Amino acid sequence: FSTRSPDRPTPIGLHAVRIIGREGLRLKVHPLEVINGTPVIDIKPDNAPSPAKAEFSSLVNPETGQAILDAGRDGWLRGLFAGFNGNVSMRQGERVVITATGSAKGHLAPRDLAVVDLATGAPLTSARASSELAVHLEVYRNQPLAQAIVHTHPPKLLALSLRGEIPLLDLPLFEGRVFADKLTRVPAHHPGTPELGQAVGLASREFEAVFMDNHGLVCRGESIIQALGLSEELESLAGIAMQR
Repeated sequence: FSTRSPDRPTPIGLHAVRIIGREGLRLKVHPLEVINGTPVIDIKPDNAPSPAKAEFSSLVNPETGQAILDAGRDGWLRGLFAGFNGNVSMRQGERVVITATGSAKGHLAPRDLAVVDLATGAPLTSARASSELAVHLEVYRNQPLAQAIVHTHPPKLLALSLRGEIPLLDLPLFEGRVFADKLTRVPAHHPGTPELGQAVGLASREFEAVFMDNHGLVCRGESIIQALGLSEELESLAGIAMQR
């Protein structure tokens, strides 16, 4: 849209807007800022090509795939992922869609998603699943309520653990009790091992969040937003604890 006003006979700007309705000869658009009642006097079509939609494997539900990509980006923006660490997955029936090994969570693309069989862990796509696949599979097998899992490396929570404890339970905050009661911890096991997967899987029967000593945090949820949100809450409490 090119706009003019009585005081400015020349166009004062171009605005990309979306037409949301029409009333007679009037077009309703959004968004558009009005300057001193400036009227719209010229309409120019925007022929710029639309961004290509992400194309997922035929084994990945597009909504599931996009939710994982969004969770990776959101977690990275919040500092829960750094570089290539961490992993995200969602259950899709009797299959699991999980981020591929070596993928940067803040910049995920459809090619960065692997699909495996839940019962056997057998790969169903060419992308290779995260090395922490065992943790994800064991949580899904042990906890039917789990539909999504986010494994993060939250720096504040990790820093507290290196002091010998995670003192979230000691915070005199109502929120501290609510969310800390969802958290447990398991002893250190080498990442990617069956032992770590089994320990986290068993703990997930009772707890929604499992802290793995010397490693990171695993949160499950009935949705990816719920799992990521719990990770954020616990990291926020850890930040408060560090400032006490």
